[in-house]
Amino acid sequence: MKKILFLLLITITTLVADKLLKEGKYSWYRGGSLASLTVKKDKANGYGILGEAIHGLKRREVSFTGFMKNGKLVYKEGQGLSRYTITLTLREDGSFDIEEKDFAPFIHSIRFAGHFTSDDNPSFDCKKAKTFTEKAICDNRGLARLDRKMAMSYSLLKSGLFYKKESQKRVELLKKEQRVWVQKRNSCKNEKMYLSCYEHLFFQRINQLNRELFMTPILSKLSK
Repeated sequence: MKKILFLLLITITTLVADKLLKEGKYSWYRGGSLASLTVKKDKANGYGILGEAIHGLKRREVSFTGFMKNGKLVYKEGQGLSRYTITLTLREDGSFDIEEKDFAPFIHSIRFAGHFTSDDNPSFDCKKAKTFTEKAICDNRGLARLDRKMAMSYSLLKSGLFYKKESQKRVELLKKEQRVWVQKRNSCKNEKMYLSCYEHLFFQRINQLNRELFMTPILSKLSK
C-alpha cells in the first residue's frame, strides 16, 4: 500500500511539473548577452523548443524536443567532440533554468545557459514594486511586455559591444538619455489617460533604441 501511494505521489508530482511548462516566449539578458526561447507543445515529441542567443555581434540558434520527467527535460545529441547536452529544469513559478554541457569551444561565449522567465513579465520583480509606475506596469500585461523589451534593448546597447567608435562616450550618452526618459515616463502617473501615456513612451523609446541596434544585421530578428 505504501509503495502504491509513493508511486502515485511521484506520478502526481511529475504531472504538476509538466503543466508548469507553458507555451510561450522566455528569455534572459545581461550586458551584451541575450538568450530567448519559444516553447511549444508537440504531441509526438512532448515539447518543441526553438531559440537564439546573442553575445555582442555573435549569434547562435538552437532547437530541441523532449518530454518532461520529474521536472526536467534532457536533450542529447552527437558524439565525441560534437557531443552536446542541454537540460531544462523547471522552477515552481513556471520559469526554468537551462544548463549546457559538452559543446564545442568556439561557441562558449554564446550561451543559452541561464534563468529564463516569461516575456510576459517586466524587467523587474513585481513583488518589489513600490511606485505608481511600477505597479501600473505589473498590472498590465501589455506594459509589462513593453518594459521587458525596452530593457533588453537598453541592456545590449549599454554593454558598448554594438558601438564601433567611441563606445564609452556613446554609452554615457545612452545612460543620460535613459534617465531623462525614465523621469518622463514616471510623470505619466499625473495624466488622466496614464496607460496610453506609458504605452506611447515605451513604443517611442523602444524604436529609438532599436534603430541603433538594428544597424547590426545580426540583431534584426529582435524586432519581430
